[in-house]
Amino acid sequence: MTEPGATDDHPTPDRRHESGLANPQRAIRGLGSAVMALEVLVLLLAVVPIRILDVEPFGAAIGFVLAVAVACIVFAARMSHRWAWIGGGVVQVVLLVGGIFLHWMIAGIGVVFGLTWLYALSVRRSLSRPRSGTRSNNLGGRSTHAPDFCEQLTFPLDSRFVQSDSSLVLRCATGPYPG
Repeated sequence: MTEPGATDDHPTPDRRHESGLANPQRAIRGLGSAVMALEVLVLLLAVVPIRILDVEPFGAAIGFVLAVAVACIVFAARMSHRWAWIGGGVVQVVLLVGGIFLHWMIAGIGVVFGLTWLYALSVRRSLSRPRSGTRSNNLGGRSTHAPDFCEQLTFPLDSRFVQSDSSLVLRCATGPYPG
């Protein structure tokens, strides 16, 4: 449930997310769009080497690269839709298949951006996960999540540690950063 005056793109200041981002969905869309935009740039830059390497059939190779670049532009513009994420993965497969039939360089672009796309999908999945639980921070009884640095960093001397499932967990104190 959103607070009065809050929208998806402009959350209220006291709205917190487990990731630490003010608006994780917007960050996810930005990552997907950035990957697609970079892929468009690389595909357009690949036109000159295709011409210099005298790839046969030249027209088919150029047309293929330009068609995939246009598809990437469409997907980059529509990252808020689920079909754009699926289309981004399909583009990588199409590049691999096109590289088999046209030139290995195109398949190389598909491999590099396929791995980049897998990374973007893993970031999307980790930021889209629901909250695992809440922690009380003694601020008027409101329940919020502890900042990420509390779970990832260890502090010598001043920190209080609790043994939990054979791993050390830092218990965050309310107040400023201890270091």
